[in-house]
Amino acid sequence: MLRAHLSMGMISLRKLLDQVLVAIGVVSLASMFFAHENPFARDWWCGLAPCATLPNATPGYKILYDLAVGTFVTLIFYFLVVRLPDYRKRLRFKKLIVEQYRSFKIKSISMLLGLADGSYSAGHPEKLISQHEFKEYFKAQNGTGEDRWSRVANSLDDYHVRELLKACEKFRDDIAFFLNNVDVPDDKPFEFLNRLSDVIFQVRDTTTDYDDIKSLCRFLWEILAGWDWVEGYRKTDIIQDMIDAI
Repeated sequence: MLRAHLSMGMISLRKLLDQVLVAIGVVSLASMFFAHENPFARDWWCGLAPCATLPNATPGYKILYDLAVGTFVTLIFYFLVVRLPDYRKRLRFKKLIVEQYRSFKIKSISMLLGLADGSYSAGHPEKLISQHEFKEYFKAQNGTGEDRWSRVANSLDDYHVRELLKACEKFRDDIAFFLNNVDVPDDKPFEFLNRLSDVIFQVRDTTTDYDDIKSLCRFLWEILAGWDWVEGYRKTDIIQDMIDAI
């Protein structure tokens, strides 16, 4: 929890730093034009607003121009040397967490299909990655008089609970690795992924007890079918949306 608060503080500080750097860049660029030895920018500005005429202002303009050029060039090198590599690193890790999220869903869906139908054809789990497709399929009956999701809940045993929890824990480790290695520039995705990690942590001790199975099924349904207790079924995958927003 303390680490989460510290990280959120770093995110806010980073956003403030970005705003300051952009402001410095704009002021430096404007000063370069205004203090240029060719007074075209000063003449244009003074045509819009009254300008005070200072005696012996040329040395001052020269100093201002040199400072502006130095500052602007420094900012360019900062973005090329620091921010651009950081951006490329974030893209690589985003691609990795997307693949890991997909892997988690496929592994979970594969086990759920086995519980619901006994067997499944190759490529079927990939087709159910879509939350809408998953919901429609598992809400339908499987020929035994009950819908597939009820069949899953009634068929979960120690082995399948343990394997599902392993998949969840692996995805939680992936989230932790991602957050520890990527400077997330926005608070909302960072807070969401931290909450998701906490929720996964809470289901780690699930057993075959009725209440535990019910909680685990509810958790999986929220992720795989896109269910939300406030909004109902979402139109998009909120986890994918938060990753894309980083």
